[in-house]
Amino acid sequence: MTVCIATICYQNGEPRIILCSDMKVSSSLGSAETMLKNRLIYTGTTTPWHALTAGTDTDIAALLSATRAAFKTAGRIDETNIIPTVSSALHRVKRQRVEQIVQSKFAMGYDEFLKTGKQSLPDDAFRMAITEIDMASPDVEFIVAGFESDRFPILIKTHVRDGAKIKEEFACIGEGAYLAQASLLNRGYSDMMPFNTALYAVYEAKRFAEGAPSVGSATSMAIASMDGNLKLVNLTGIRALRALYDSLGRKPLATIAFDEESSLEATGSKTE
Repeated sequence: MTVCIATICYQNGEPRIILCSDMKVSSSLGSAETMLKNRLIYTGTTTPWHALTAGTDTDIAALLSATRAAFKTAGRIDETNIIPTVSSALHRVKRQRVEQIVQSKFAMGYDEFLKTGKQSLPDDAFRMAITEIDMASPDVEFIVAGFESDRFPILIKTHVRDGAKIKEEFACIGEGAYLAQASLLNRGYSDMMPFNTALYAVYEAKRFAEGAPSVGSATSMAIASMDGNLKLVNLTGIRALRALYDSLGRKPLATIAFDEESSLEATGSKTE
């Protein structure tokens, strides 16, 4: 897994979307800090749409393909069709997984399985297949980020099982998402924060998410603008954010002096 964070902010009165993730890729053979998780999914509007990705490589590829196709079909993207557009891609990936299960087990399509499976298959086999289908969720999450037709920033958090939801100020996915979200909430993240403060808060949240074992230490950050430009935070910028984190972020615990004699007292009687 991973951690990916997307937040809405403003710079000089203009909307921006900060896109941040680790770069760790893992397999049974090992891991490396080489994977870019910010994927371009659509360029058919004034501003491109991006996806931050978490999950297995094959499931990410399947959902990327389905999402790109859904956006291309939708054409003009705005608040009225963004959720149906993303949801259609999720449904397509889920359907593909279910079709694979049914075809491999019974050499029939899913529609045929629903129509005749209960009558034509043994009860145990049918019930086991239904259970497997119910649990057949591809291991993939996305944050879809971009600007709608009137250039208003939008974040969509997606999961094949939970569907697509609009997030107002920030979205986090991956195994480190809960830690990143806790950090942003603790800092009171708001899209009204000054741009530099928002940028640091996102970096700090990513560093806090490194407490999850699958989150890598390398950091990728970029800022998307409504004019279509995408600016990367280069090594100099990452070093500056790291220096701020060393000054402002969480510190290692020192030896704690605590006087038990004066600070603790009994609250009840002893049991005889």
